[in-house]
Amino acid sequence: MITCALEENIITLDIISTLKKILIEESEKQYETALRIVRMRELKLETETAIVKKDCTVCLTQTEDSIFTNLHKSRTCMKYNDKILKEYEVLRKLKKKLDIKNCLKCMTLLKKTESCNHIMCDDCKAHLC
Repeated sequence: MITCALEENIITLDIISTLKKILIEESEKQYETALRIVRMRELKLETETAIVKKDCTVCLTQTEDSIFTNLHKSRTCMKYNDKILKEYEVLRKLKKKLDIKNCLKCMTLLKKTESCNHIMCDDCKAHLC
């Protein structure tokens, strides 16, 4: 048990900084504030010790173990990659159907609106024919 005395305020904490008792003559608001600070510090300590680097065996992405499960939103990397490839293929077919091109300089999507084959990119001002 660790006891800290600051002026007239007495704070009693155990080894892992769990607030056991705080005697403050001023107000209950100060007690609540002190309690929140201790809880935030405990949470920070818990998360710091739980972080472990982990490699995905399929996509080789290295991430912290605490967020590893959220990397592909509970899908395996293979399923996630399949989903991305399917979405890309749908986008590619739609672009072809609507005659939408990418600017060769900045990759902005461009669509020819007039009969002339000349297109100027609004973003980077590149000219395409």
